[in-house]
Amino acid sequence: MNKNRVLHAIIICVAFALTLSLILLHILRGNGSRRIGNLNDYTPLAVVNDNIVYNYFGEDGTFVIGCYDTASRTEKDCYFEDNFYISSGVSVETDNLVYLPITLTNGEHNLLEIDVKNQCVTSVLKEHNSYPIDTVAAMDGDVYMLSTNIFGNDIEESVIKKYSGENNNAVQIIKKDYNHGIGERIIAFSCYENKIYILVEYINENDVCCRIEKYDNQKRIETINLEKTLERDICNNGIVQFYCIGDYVYFRDYTDEGYIGKNTGAKIENYFNTTGLRIVNGSGRGMPEYQLFYVRRTADLYALNLKDGRLTLKTLPLSKNESIRGAVANNDIICISLLDESDEETFTTRDTLVLDIENDIIECID
Repeated sequence: MNKNRVLHAIIICVAFALTLSLILLHILRGNGSRRIGNLNDYTPLAVVNDNIVYNYFGEDGTFVIGCYDTASRTEKDCYFEDNFYISSGVSVETDNLVYLPITLTNGEHNLLEIDVKNQCVTSVLKEHNSYPIDTVAAMDGDVYMLSTNIFGNDIEESVIKKYSGENNNAVQIIKKDYNHGIGERIIAFSCYENKIYILVEYINENDVCCRIEKYDNQKRIETINLEKTLERDICNNGIVQFYCIGDYVYFRDYTDEGYIGKNTGAKIENYFNTTGLRIVNGSGRGMPEYQLFYVRRTADLYALNLKDGRLTLKTLPLSKNESIRGAVANNDIICISLLDESDEETFTTRDTLVLDIENDIIECID
């Protein structure tokens, strides 16, 4: 009799879970406010108020930037570049303006300012440097950019510059020099709570190591060590992305391994890592107690509680052959581009999903 009751309870629980999953799947697939078919061929760059900034490549290879209005469900292309070469594809937003660095085929580096309200794009900074991909961060209304110049005779300099919208030029803030096999390189940087964090590679005749240097304006106020295994991986595999978020840092190397590190006071220790772990660009500003992550080519989202350190997994009820390709967010919503796993040749976006961060993610976690 007791066994029958247990079996009956299990059947009810399984049926309830299955029904709930089907309901969620129906909502995600059927609710017009959640899925945006207009953006299927585009890559979201940023979310500003009710607008999604996107980019895509035209049939002739032209690089295009546009804005999608979620209220009117209309999109408008507002920038076209025939001589596009490469970009990190990682933007920053400040004062409702989006900034994206790109490099042209002639080697010219451009910092693009995307004015979402007026739907226009302007190149506000132009320069030439040696490294093809620039990285940017924003703080207090200013935009910071890392540039690297390589000179002859094994000499190079890495420079962080600040662009403040005055006279379309940038001011040098921090510089590191490397000379004939000895010196320092800035390999990545991040801004958080009015401080600049730079990931520095120190090179001498016998060794290469990495540290994080913390700056208040142009003054170094702290040097933070990394645990040996994490430091080794970064030195061996290089860095694609680096973010500081409170007591936590995020690294992604060129093998596509993503790491969340925790500052224990003595050093940065590896807290969690997995292949394909990406940070959700723009999340955490309006809800500073959380930082969102996703695992590329899966249905997995992670929310890191910055107060108590809980890292919670939320798996999206996606359809067959769907997985997360990329994600950007603002204070309120997260925009997720879904990869069409059945199309292995063109690597296309099947659909674009928009979720409310508070109701669809955080409440489900708590």
